[in-house]
Amino acid sequence: KHTMKIGIIGGGVSGITAAKVYLEQGFQVTIFESNAYLSGMWKYISNQGYHLNQWRSPCYASLTTNTPKRITEFSDFKMPEDYSTYPTHEQMYNYLQSYIQENNLQEYTEFSALVSSVMKSDDQWQINYQQDQKLRQKSFDAVSVCVGHHWNPKLIATEGVSLFEGILMHSSEYETNALFQGKTVIISGLGVSGNEILHDVRSVAGAVYASSKRYVEGNAILTSDQDIDIVADIVEFISDGVILSDGSQIKVDAVIYCSGYQITLDFIDETYTNLSKENNTVDLFRRIISPVDPTLSFIGFITTYGSINPISEAQAKYVAKTLLGLIDLPSKEEMDQEIYDWKQTINEYRPMNHDYWDYLNYLYSFINKTSPNTVRVASIQAASVLGDIEGNRKKFIKLTKLAAKNGAKFVVFPEASITGYVSQDLNTTWHVPGRPMSKRPGKHVPFESKDLEHYAEYIPGRTTDIFSELSRELNIYIVVPLIEKVER
Repeated sequence: KHTMKIGIIGGGVSGITAAKVYLEQGFQVTIFESNAYLSGMWKYISNQGYHLNQWRSPCYASLTTNTPKRITEFSDFKMPEDYSTYPTHEQMYNYLQSYIQENNLQEYTEFSALVSSVMKSDDQWQINYQQDQKLRQKSFDAVSVCVGHHWNPKLIATEGVSLFEGILMHSSEYETNALFQGKTVIISGLGVSGNEILHDVRSVAGAVYASSKRYVEGNAILTSDQDIDIVADIVEFISDGVILSDGSQIKVDAVIYCSGYQITLDFIDETYTNLSKENNTVDLFRRIISPVDPTLSFIGFITTYGSINPISEAQAKYVAKTLLGLIDLPSKEEMDQEIYDWKQTINEYRPMNHDYWDYLNYLYSFINKTSPNTVRVASIQAASVLGDIEGNRKKFIKLTKLAAKNGAKFVVFPEASITGYVSQDLNTTWHVPGRPMSKRPGKHVPFESKDLEHYAEYIPGRTTDIFSELSRELNIYIVVPLIEKVER
């Protein structure tokens, strides 16, 4: 366990995976979450209204992930097999709650804690926050900002908006399509959220228009659809509709802006981030580390056509290794140059975007480099001979010594490697005292009615003693997974 303390601001996906990774590395952590729960945007709360000045969870009733579950889950915490290929928001929320409980993250969280400022003083980060109507402060050696960038709506100033008498909302305030039953609706913006909400609304609306400058320019994601009219972007409102950039007018009952979000970091000095509100970018080395102070990191601030969950997990692992000194960071000048080079490649639509697989592989190329704290694990497999316990033992002793010679600290055997027992009916389990038995309705029958003492050993037994002595001799751990847990 390290004495280093890390403050984590935000308890959404990025915050909880950062906490889990840091705790595994022995750091002391505190999560500051402004809500009374962990999981961020995946908690659906109905009846929040659609007023533009009211913060709310952007989760809506029909929301699903837009990435398959196998690339949405964390690397060491699988989603249940019965989950949808694209999990619903309920499934996603339950999955995150299981992850939180599995890692006991509530114990490390300050709930209903609104962070007001983060400042560095005397080599310590001071996090000031409001909780229970009191101002509080805690000190840390490092800080990870995990507030994400899907919470502060980017609003478009459009002429005449105050004249519009219909429904006007941002995608962050969308809840269900019930409000738009039989209405004429225009969706402004055809990014990921725009497409999803558009197809949800069109199932109940009288008419749906999709407004996008990018579509007119031939760059929109949406493909033409026979029951969706594609129009130019909105430039002005009138009482009962909108005026488009091509001069045409459309009468509409509702306008839903899917214009994205503004990265907002009001609680920290822009010296550390060089936040550009115009370009919606933050200057971060490898999109993670502040070049001004490497003990300040930002998890989950990139966009990608893939799930943020594995990205944030990898970023947290990268940060942990930099704090442990296992990844060397370049000079500030070199980090600034890396940021400059990256900014030459960004696009206006998704300025913080990276290719999902390229970025993950890039981070893991640093994370997986062998270091003094790396533990090597060897998995051994050999052609066992049924019943030849002595011969099998010799094979595994030889391979174990070879693994130890190559630096393995843990050597893992298959569960039936020494006895050479192989199940022929694929419906077999192990029972105390170590005898393999075939499962049959109502009773257990010995495998092929043979003398099982010849094919399986008691545990502990002769083989256990031999390999226990070998593990002490080689100063390694030998691990034999068992098929089922038993009292003994």
